[in-house]
Amino acid sequence: MSSIWMQREIQWTVHWFKKWTVLQREEFLKELVDKSLPQLPQALDIAMRRLNMEEDPDVFHCQLRLFSEWFEGWSDIEKNGLVEKLKLVDPSFVERLSSILSSIACCR
Repeated sequence: MSSIWMQREIQWTVHWFKKWTVLQREEFLKELVDKSLPQLPQALDIAMRRLNMEEDPDVFHCQLRLFSEWFEGWSDIEKNGLVEKLKLVDPSFVERLSSILSSIACCR
C-alpha cells in the first residue's frame, strides 16, 4: 500500500481521536497498547471481545476496527507519526501510552 494512503489513514485516525470521549480514548489506548505489544496475553481477550460484539457495532467501534486493520499495515515510521500527531492533540494521552509501554517492556 502506498505511503500516501497510509498518511490518509493516520489523518482519519487523528480526526476521529479529536472527537472521541474520554472513555473512547481509554479504549483506544488499550487498543494501541495491544497493537504495540501483540504478544501479550490480553491480545486474545481483546480478540474474543471483538467476536462477541453485537451485529450492529456503533460508529466508534467501527472506527476502532478500521484503525486496527490499518495499523497492521503501517511501518514503524508511520506508527510513530501517528503518536506524534496524537501528542499534538492530547499530550497526556501519549504520556500515558509511553508510560504503559515502558512499564510493560521493563518487566519482561
